[in-house]
Amino acid sequence: MKRIVLTVIVGLLISLSAMAQSKSEKNAEKKAQKAVEKVQTAIELTEEEKAKYFELQKTQFLNRAELPKGLKESDPDTFKEKTRENRKQFEKNLLETFGDKRGKAILNATKKKKKK
Repeated sequence: MKRIVLTVIVGLLISLSAMAQSKSEKNAEKKAQKAVEKVQTAIELTEEEKAKYFELQKTQFLNRAELPKGLKESDPDTFKEKTRENRKQFEKNLLETFGDKRGKAILNATKKKKKK
């Protein structure tokens, strides 16, 4: 009887921890979804491209969220450097995933339009 109760409790704990997501992961998913929608308004993406782009964006946002809290205020230069490294890695992964031509088209679609 003790084994059954223990097994049920362990099973519940595992399922709860598997279902739970961190706050930063949820935020990264929201931001990644917005990024996909933004690109989608500029160029047409297939469902497969959307999924790949979503994962790349989510990874980029998670990497940025992993930077130590307060780094932006305490050491702005290091924060900028880490942010640039993260962006460069994202761009490299994007070009590797989609190829040079399609990757550049997607990158251009993510850039903000300058007002004249």
